[in-house]
Amino acid sequence: MALSLRCPCGERIVDFNDTFVETVQKHLSEAHEGRSYDADQIMAFAMPTDDKNVPAR
Repeated sequence: MALSLRCPCGERIVDFNDTFVETVQKHLSEAHEGRSYDADQIMAFAMPTDDKNVPAR
């Protein structure tokens, strides 16, 4: 299963369920210094999406 989230900065973050929170936290640390959310807060904004929407690594 994959999840997605649209950051207020406009970036769409998409990743598989098991790494989604880590990916969002990485985006926050790189693009929004000093801003952080815990896993429960991040998951509250997450929306399910098709696995095919996860970018290749």
